[in-house]
Amino acid sequence: RLTLLRSRLNGSLAGPESSRDIRDMTAFTACRGKMTSGHAFLVALLSIFLVQCSDTALLPDEPLSETTEPVDSGFTVSEDGLPWANTPGFEADLVINGAILQRLYGQGACTLGDGASCLPDLAATEWLSQVNGATTGGYCEGYSVLSQLLWSGVVEPATFGVDNAGALLFDAESGAEIAYWHATQYLERVAESTEAMSANAAMTRLIRAFRLGSEADSLRVGMVQRDESGALSGGHAVTPFALEQGETFGTFHVMVYDPNHPGEARTLLINTLDDTWRYDAGPADDNAEDVYSGGPGEVQNPLYLVANSARSAPDECDFCVGGERLTRLATYWGPIAFSVTDTAGRRSGQTLEGFTNDIPQAEIDLHFSTLWQDNTPFWIRTLAGQA
Repeated sequence: RLTLLRSRLNGSLAGPESSRDIRDMTAFTACRGKMTSGHAFLVALLSIFLVQCSDTALLPDEPLSETTEPVDSGFTVSEDGLPWANTPGFEADLVINGAILQRLYGQGACTLGDGASCLPDLAATEWLSQVNGATTGGYCEGYSVLSQLLWSGVVEPATFGVDNAGALLFDAESGAEIAYWHATQYLERVAESTEAMSANAAMTRLIRAFRLGSEADSLRVGMVQRDESGALSGGHAVTPFALEQGETFGTFHVMVYDPNHPGEARTLLINTLDDTWRYDAGPADDNAEDVYSGGPGEVQNPLYLVANSARSAPDECDFCVGGERLTRLATYWGPIAFSVTDTAGRRSGQTLEGFTNDIPQAEIDLHFSTLWQDNTPFWIRTLAGQA
C-alpha cells in the first residue's frame, strides 16, 4: 500500500497547470537521466494496490542564519561509503528476487517455499519484473541507504567480515544487501514518510541529524531534474553527512557521499537567501546536463528526504495474495514523455503543457531508473480496465 504524497511546495512537481496532485513519493532506483530521442517500450502489469491519501508539509524547523556553524556527523566517504561505483541492475548479485520479496513483505509474498526457494504468485512476479526493470541503470538508493546503516550499526559490518563499509567487497552477499535496501523504497512506510522539502527546510532538518552523529535517524536525500517546461528527467539519491559554510554570504555546502563517485565527497549547494539548491552530479562542474537544481519561482523542484527508520520490514503486500485493489501499471523505459487516456477521454501523464492527472483514482509515481540520459522517470497507475 503506497501513499499519495501531495507536496505543498507551491505546486511542487505538478506546478500551477496540473489539474490533480502528482505523487511525489519517489523511487530513487539509479542515478541520472535526461529525455532525448531514442527507443522506448511500454510495460503494463496487473498488481494489487491500495491507495491512501495524506499531505506532505514543509516542516517549521529552527530558523536558519548566515552564521550557522559547520557541523559534521562523523560519516566519512573513505571509510563509510561503499568503495566501488554504482552498479547497473540485472548483475548476477544485484537482482531483487523471491528471497528479497519475502524479506520485504513476509511469508505471504510466497505461494510456496521460503527464502531462496520462495515462489511468488503471478502478481508478485510481475512486480518483481517491473522493479528489476527499473534498476537497469543502477542502485543509487541501495548504495546510499546501506552505507548509512553500516556506519550507524543498524546493519553490522561484521556480518560481511569487515570493520566498515569502505572495506566491503562486492560479492553475492553484499550485492543482495544492496538490492534489498534499494527495494525498501517501495514499502508503504517509506512512501508515507517521504517529504518534499524546500532547500532551507531540508538544510535545517539535516543539521539536526548531523548533530546527533551515528545516533541520529539517518536521512536519504533524493532529487530530480525538472526543466522550464516542467519536463522531468532521471533522479538521484545521495547520503548527506556534513554541513560547511559556502564561499559567499548565505551559502552552505551539504557534503554528500554519491554512489557514482566512490571515495569523493561531493557538494550539494544551499543558498539560504533565495531558498534554492544545486547539485552537480557529473565528473566535472558546470555541465548543464549533470546539474540538478530547485527552489521557489517558476520552476518548482523540492528535495526529497526520508528517514531510514521508515524502512522496517516486513510490510503489507497489497499486490500479493489477498490484496485489495487490482491496478494496471504503465511506464516507458526510454527517452519519451507519455500519457494514458481512459475510455472517457481523460488523460494522465506528461503532455506538452506539463503534467496532468484527470483520470479518477490514477496516480503518477516518480522513479529514477538510469545512469544514462534516456529515461522517463514516472509510472502511471490506473484501475484495471480503466485505461
